[in-house]
Parts: sequence; structure tokens; C-alpha cells
Amino acid sequence: MDNNKTNFAISMIAGLFTTIIGIYLERSGFITAAYLIIGLSMLILILLAINFFLWKKQQKQGINKTPSDNIETKIKQNLKRRNGLIWFDGDQEPCCPRCWEAETKQIHLKPHHKLMENGKPHYHYACTNCSFTHDLYHFPH
Repeated sequence: MDNNKTNFAISMIAGLFTTIIGIYLERSGFITAAYLIIGLSMLILILLAINFFLWKKQQKQGINKTPSDNIETKIKQNLKRRNGLIWFDGDQEPCCPRCWEAETKQIHLKPHHKLMENGKPHYHYACTNCSFTHDLYHFPH
């Protein structure tokens, strides 16, 4: 059982236990203590509901997935950073580092110019998504 499920179970038990104690104290004539305990149990149950909502939201976003199940982790294992650009295994063109860092989008940069400078190729890359540009002064591979 993962930590969120364990915390959920413990919180649920604590909330129910404090409610039972509050009801017992109320029936025994300790009205003030009973209201304090019942108030505490309500607070625990509210926090439990918030925790459950956040846990469900994280599950939908894939945050609680194991690294082997997370597609972004698999992609990052094939990611190489060279010359200020991001290269993925098997790709002929680099990806935009700005789009990758900000939105985890794998947007390939388009070469706009290929010039020769001192006998070496000079590539000018631009992103079609965010207008990022980068100059590369040698053959990329």
C-alpha cells in the first residue's frame, strides 16, 4: 500500500475514533470536552477530504506513477543535451529546449540557414512553437 493510501486509512480511523470519543463524552455529561473532540474529528475529516482530492488530482496528472510507467521518464532517459540544444536518440534534428523545459513538448527545431563559416557549416535553427532560435557552428552529429 502506498503512502497516500496509508495516510488516508490512518486519517479515517482517527476521524472516526475521535467522533466516537466525542459522542461518549457528550452522553457522559462532559459537553465542552465533547464539542472540542467532535470539532477535532470534523477537522480531521475535512483534512482527509482535502488530502483525498489532491491525491486523486495527482493520479490524473500521473505524478504518483512509478518511473517505469511515466512516459516523461522514458523520454528523458533518451535525452541528450549538446551545444545548448536537446537531442533525442534517433532524431536528426534537435528539439527546442525552451518548449521542453516549460511544457515538456518535444518540438523539433527547423534549420533555416546552412552557411559555411571558416570551412565549417553554420546552422541557424528556429522553433515553430515559441520562436526560440539557436546558431550551431558545426555539423550537429
